[in-house]
Amino acid sequence: HASGKRFQEILEEAIVHPLNIEGELYIGIPP
Repeated sequence: HASGKRFQEILEEAIVHPLNIEGELYIGIPP
């Protein structure tokens, strides 16, 4: 389960970081 937790964190980073970088493009889109 620990590896699954880590994998979830990696997915969140892969999704959240691009959104933070290009946030202007996603302001109108709900999470």
